[in-house]
Amino acid sequence: MNNGNKRRSLTSEMMLWILVLVVLPVIVLTFYFYITITSALKETGYEKELQTNHTTQRSIEALGETILGVTITNGYWEDNRQALLARDMEWLETNIADMPNVVPNIDFVAEADLEGNVLVQSGDVDSFTDRVKVPYIFTKFETAKTFSGLLDTSKGLAIVAISQVTGDKGDNGTAGLLITGHFLNKEILARLHDTMQTDVALLLGSGQFLSSTNEVKADDLQRFLGEKKVGDSLEIVANDDVSLTKSAVDLRDMSGKIIGVLYTQSQSATAMKTVSGLGKLGLYSLIVMAFLLLLVAYLLRRRIMLPLRHLTLVLEQVAAGQHVDDIPRHVKQADVELLQAIGRIGSLNQQLEYTVQKRTAAIQNLLNYAQQGFFTVHSDLIVGEEYSAPCTRIFGRDIARVYLPELFYPDNEQEKDLLKEIFEECFVQKDELKRELIVSLLPEELLIGKLTVSAEYKVIEDEFGVTAEMMVVLTDITEKRMIERQMARERLVSQMVVQVVTHLEETHQILGEFKRFCEMGIVDNMNSPLPLEQKLLSVYKRIHTFKGSFSLLQFPNIVPRLHELETQLQEKISQADGSGEQSLQFLRSLQLHTWVDEDLKALTDILGEELLFQQQRNETVTIPRKDWLMLESKLTEALAEPQHLDLLAELREVRNKPFRELVAHYTDYLVISAERLGIRLHPMRLEGGEVSVDGQRFLLFSQSLIHVFRNIVVHAIEPPEERINLGKDKRGTVELQVKQAGGDLVVTISDDGRGIDVGKLRQRLVDKGICDEQTLLHLSDKEVIPYIFRDELTTTESVSELSGRGVGLSAVKDEVDKLGGSVMVNSVSGHGTVFTFTIPLEEYRKETWGGVIT
Repeated sequence: MNNGNKRRSLTSEMMLWILVLVVLPVIVLTFYFYITITSALKETGYEKELQTNHTTQRSIEALGETILGVTITNGYWEDNRQALLARDMEWLETNIADMPNVVPNIDFVAEADLEGNVLVQSGDVDSFTDRVKVPYIFTKFETAKTFSGLLDTSKGLAIVAISQVTGDKGDNGTAGLLITGHFLNKEILARLHDTMQTDVALLLGSGQFLSSTNEVKADDLQRFLGEKKVGDSLEIVANDDVSLTKSAVDLRDMSGKIIGVLYTQSQSATAMKTVSGLGKLGLYSLIVMAFLLLLVAYLLRRRIMLPLRHLTLVLEQVAAGQHVDDIPRHVKQADVELLQAIGRIGSLNQQLEYTVQKRTAAIQNLLNYAQQGFFTVHSDLIVGEEYSAPCTRIFGRDIARVYLPELFYPDNEQEKDLLKEIFEECFVQKDELKRELIVSLLPEELLIGKLTVSAEYKVIEDEFGVTAEMMVVLTDITEKRMIERQMARERLVSQMVVQVVTHLEETHQILGEFKRFCEMGIVDNMNSPLPLEQKLLSVYKRIHTFKGSFSLLQFPNIVPRLHELETQLQEKISQADGSGEQSLQFLRSLQLHTWVDEDLKALTDILGEELLFQQQRNETVTIPRKDWLMLESKLTEALAEPQHLDLLAELREVRNKPFRELVAHYTDYLVISAERLGIRLHPMRLEGGEVSVDGQRFLLFSQSLIHVFRNIVVHAIEPPEERINLGKDKRGTVELQVKQAGGDLVVTISDDGRGIDVGKLRQRLVDKGICDEQTLLHLSDKEVIPYIFRDELTTTESVSELSGRGVGLSAVKDEVDKLGGSVMVNSVSGHGTVFTFTIPLEEYRKETWGGVIT
């Protein structure tokens, strides 16, 4: 009776465990899957509808572009400007007030002076009859001379476009405002419905209602209007076969004021079918699980539990040395092999003891390398049967009987062949010293999946001294390498922090110039009338200069990205295909202004924003350069007497700074760059740097000088051993001299390096097709040297982050030309090179200072 209770208890326990470990988890996972999918479908519906709603609103606002163009065309009309200034009402009535009758999509028009007085209008919209009664238009007009937006007028919701009234080229001054409008109607919403594949409706606070479908009524949207703003309202209504997703968001006019609600709704049958299918799937799963549970219970008891208990009794008898004649029926039904095992147990006792000893020795050997991947390889390069557990983790698979080259290099046939040759040499080589030399050729570090693994190899010899097996010991060093890379990154960040703190003002200047380049410089370059190749080359040069400037500051993240962008621009310049607009879109898509964010974040985390941007937060007043020059001009006219000359001179000095401050940081740059290339340099000598210059005017020129200093390190200064052999000081010398000669700034940069290799330069000119050999024969070395400023001309064989692009000196020449200056280069082979830049200190302006022309 007790035995029967125990059997029932054991069976019940097994069933309970199956229920807990298998059935319940499957049910829970099925339910979780159902909830997750349905929730995801609902969230997807919400997200899609809200996105559709917002897209619809942007599409409505974008309708302003359809009338903004014609508004700008008539606003930038010199005749219109003259008529407005002269109050020529006849001309205005004929050419402006008649626009709704002539121009498509224009329902009303008004033209006003800068005081807001409407001189002429058509359409009788209250906001634009006698005066412009929308204050926001004048607020916006202060910053944007042409714009458009929504406006709730006395005659309904309209798209309004505003343009300044000025000359044909927009440079004759603003005389007034030209305002045009187009009323939204049901036809426009119908087109939006066809485009967005969703029902669209508008309800304004003024009571106007528009809808692309008769199914949506104004009463349906009344609940969204009230004292509180709508925000984003989402709702899904489910029917038997389809779901209806509704969305309502605030509708704002051009000033940002909420004027009503924009409502959209879309139908979807897919989501409801998916939810219904998941419900049926869950029900079917439960039925199948119940059936499988009953089947497992029967098989477990019939085929496993009962035979196992009887087999245990039989084995107890065998272990006790008793002869077993009567095999229970349940044991016979379980498996024929059980009967054979019972008969062989006695004869296998001795073999079992020997096997246990052998396996114990093997296990003991493996335990010596428990923390490492360990296996053996035979002469056929097949991995042995025994290996340590870490091997499975490292390779993610069972490696027994696997071909070793396939294990190490699954996707590299060349490496497979090389590994095979080295191992074969190891197995046939009997000389121990030669064998050790061959073993040293085996790979010591491997990349297996995402793991970095170090490998050691130990030769296992047989009794004749021949290599029988090779033991391979693998150690996972992934974490170690990650730590090393992290330390390297931290070291780079530390170097950047030191450079930034040391040259904080230069950092602000470079970051400011980079921001202006990203915001306006790219667009200005790409919109210029120059050929596409020259536009891209201009951008290419600025990128090259910024790369050098950020290299000077040791910014670790943006420099390699700018280097890669140079390669892409070089390809576009060589291909010269596509349009300027396509190239501009490509540059905009890069979002260059964000490339410096990662480096700035690292700086901010260490220094804090207060220290990093402290110079920008000083109690100073910033005046745009053009406004300051205008102020100087007006004071020059007002203070024309000779006694005021000193005062005017001091006023000019306010915007000046010593040229030394613009170039002092190059001393550190030379040291850092030289160390990277194994070059030795004395500290750079800077003489006469107190010459006062317009810092803003000379900023880009001073930044471009990085290309000159970079060329000195890369091309000019010889390695210490070479300099010693030439009888030179092992440390190179670089000098920077600044002086004022009359009204010019003269900057001289010299070095005592190897000088310009004119022979190689001549060959490059021929290879590039710039000059033919016959022409070069008639040119002296002095006449050939200026060619170093040609675009994409370099004597470097390979491209690196320091050199090889061939646009550095060209960028310097461009900045000198922009300032109206000149550059002269003198070079003596084996003795060095001298760059002399002569630049006017002031822009040429014909101004009178007490009768003196400057």
